[in-house]
Amino acid sequence: MTRKHWVATNLINQAVEEDSETSCRMHQVANHLRKCGSTTIWDVAMGNYKQRLTKGCHAKKPEVNEFLEFRGEESDYGKLACLGLARCKRVQSPVCWYARTILRRRLALEWASTADWSGYYGVMLTFTVSHRLSDSETSESFGTILDRLCLSQSRFAGWFRQRSKQSCTGYKSPDPDSLGYISSLEFTFGKNGLHPHFHTIFLSRCESDLENLLAFFKKDRVRVWRESGGSILRMPDFNEAESFKIFLRPGEETAREKVVSYVSKGLFEALSSETKDVQKVECSKSIFQLTGHELKYFCTFFEATSGKRFYRAGGICKAITGVKEALVEKLVEDEFRSSLESIFKISASENGIPLGWISEFVVSSRREFGAVFPQLSAEGIKRLIGEKWNAFVAKKTLRFSIQS
Repeated sequence: MTRKHWVATNLINQAVEEDSETSCRMHQVANHLRKCGSTTIWDVAMGNYKQRLTKGCHAKKPEVNEFLEFRGEESDYGKLACLGLARCKRVQSPVCWYARTILRRRLALEWASTADWSGYYGVMLTFTVSHRLSDSETSESFGTILDRLCLSQSRFAGWFRQRSKQSCTGYKSPDPDSLGYISSLEFTFGKNGLHPHFHTIFLSRCESDLENLLAFFKKDRVRVWRESGGSILRMPDFNEAESFKIFLRPGEETAREKVVSYVSKGLFEALSSETKDVQKVECSKSIFQLTGHELKYFCTFFEATSGKRFYRAGGICKAITGVKEALVEKLVEDEFRSSLESIFKISASENGIPLGWISEFVVSSRREFGAVFPQLSAEGIKRLIGEKWNAFVAKKTLRFSIQS
C-alpha cells in the first residue's frame, strides 16, 4: 500500500488539465474512492447498531475500539498504511484491492502448501482478447472488450463443469474428483490501452484432461479472435504457446513448490511485479500505477468493472477459504503491524478519549490528509497529524467548557 495509491487525489489534481467531460468523470470516480476510509470502523459499527435499535430490532452494542493509526517506513516515500478506518471492500478501490488480493493469495498459498501434488498435472492458462487504445476511451467501448473476455472465461467454466458430470456427453474426465481451477482477473495498461486478462491454474491427475483442455482452448481462442473483427482470424502461435503452459507433471519431486510458486507469482501476478522481466514491466504497468493523462483510463476501468467478478474457483480449489470467511481486517492489519513502524496512534480505550471524537476528527481531516500525505515523509506526517489532533482536542475542550 504505497503512496501511489492516493488515486483519488491524483484524479482531482489531473481533472483541471482535462476537458469538461473527462474532468467530470475524474471527479465522480474520485468521490467514490474517497468514501473508502472516510470514517472509522467504530463509527460504522455504531451506526449499524443505532439503526437496528430505531427499527425495534434487538442488537448487542458492538465491542469495537475507536482508534486511528498510521504506520509506515522511515524513508521519505516509503510504504504508508492507515489502520482503524472502514473500507468499502470494492475491488476497484486501490487500498481494498491490495488488501483483498494479498489475503486471497495468502489463503490460496495455505491451501496449496498442505496438499500432495505428486500425482498431478498443472497447466497455466492466460485468457486474453484483442483490443486497441481507442477501446479504452469509454466504459461503453471497453465494456464490449471486457464482456468478450468474461464470456471466454465462462465457456471455460462450462467446459470444466461438463468434464465433471456423470451424465455429460462427449469426453468425461477419468478422475473428475481430481479436477480443480483458480482464475484471477488482472488489468495492465500499455500501448493498446487497458489489457484485461484472466490468469488460470488448472489441475488434474489425468493427462487426457490436458489434451481435451488444449483442444477446447484452441477452439475458444479462434472464436475470441474472430469475434474481435480484426484481420487475424486466430491467435498467433507464439501467443498461444505462451497462454497454455504445462508447469507440472506427475512424479516431480518439487511438485508442491511448483504449485505454490505458480499460485504466488503467476495467479496473483499484480502482487508480484518485481518478478516480471524488465522488458515486460517497461511496456506495461498495473492499473493502479497510471498517472497524468492516463488516469482517464483508470476511470474507464472503474466504471466498466462495477459488479464484475475478479476471482473464481472450481472443483478441488473450492476448498480454499473465501475472503468473506476470513478475518479480513485482522489479517491485513496484522501484516502491516509486522512490517511497518507506528508513526502516530490515537485510541479511545488507551488514551481515555471520549467516544466519537476520533471519528469526528477523521471526517473533518481525511480530505486534507489525502491531499498532502503523498508529498510528506513519515516524520512530516507525524508532525502534521499531531498538530491537527492537538488543535482539534483544544477546540472540543473549549466548546465543552463554554457549554458547561
